[in-house]
Formats: sequence, structure tokens, C-alpha cells
Amino acid sequence: MFTYLQRKLGISDLTSLMKQDHRERDIQWEVVTARWKELYQYLKQMEFQMQVQQAQLRRYVLNTNAYPEIKDELVPEKSKPSEKIIPRQATLQFYDRILKHLPQVRSIPVMTLAERLKCSQGRVSGALSRLLEQGKVERTGKGMYRKIRTAGEK
Repeated sequence: MFTYLQRKLGISDLTSLMKQDHRERDIQWEVVTARWKELYQYLKQMEFQMQVQQAQLRRYVLNTNAYPEIKDELVPEKSKPSEKIIPRQATLQFYDRILKHLPQVRSIPVMTLAERLKCSQGRVSGALSRLLEQGKVERTGKGMYRKIRTAGEK
């Protein structure tokens, strides 16, 4: 193949063609690496901004012992409180099971509640957070919950 091209084009034409091909390839690689470098710099910048925001939030929480109020613009359309999502029947039954196992006087940790209900801690803590929003449960400490007494109960 090489000898055929040598005869057809001539050696000088072949070498200039190869050099041109290499130059084009090098230029393409330079463009690709430049784009990757730009992307890498952008990712580093975003990571740094995220770390700064986390540090600001941590300082705010340590100083005020409360999280800042979340603005409505940041909340996606699906999770706005105006559109209440009605849970499935199985979920409602699970909430009832949790409320049955929760004491009213003393608090119980999420781990113990998960062991009693024989399910994962994530499922229990998610359900407890929803019950907390509904006002049926109160949080007494980190991972500690108890049922809120209603007016009709002693």
C-alpha cells in the first residue's frame, strides 16, 4: 500500500499529506483537551461554591440552632404543600402501626421502633417525618419521637 501511494503521489506529496494529517489530529486533540480543562475548572469552581455554602449553613446552624427558612422558589412544583398527596392504603396502615407502637409519655428511638416493626430505619424515619408534618408525632431529640396526646385522651 505504501509503495503504491509512493508511486502514485510521489514521496514528497505523501510526507506532506501525512504531516498535514498529523497536524489536524493534533489540533483536534488540543480542542478536546481544552474543553476538558474548561469543564474540569468549572466542576472545581462549583465544588468550591458548594463547600462554601455548606460551611455558611453549618455556621448559621451553630450560631442560631435552627435551619434557615427555605424559600418557595427553591421548592419544586411537585412537593408544594398546597397540592396534598393522598397516601396509599398500605402506607396509612403503616402509619397506624407506627402510632400504635409509639408511647405518649416517654420518647422512643427510631432504631428501636424499626426493630419492633421489623422494617428498615429509613422507612420508619420517612414515615415519622410525614407524621411530624401532620402533627401526630413530636420529635424530642435526635432520632427520638413520641406520640402527641390529643384533647380527648388522658
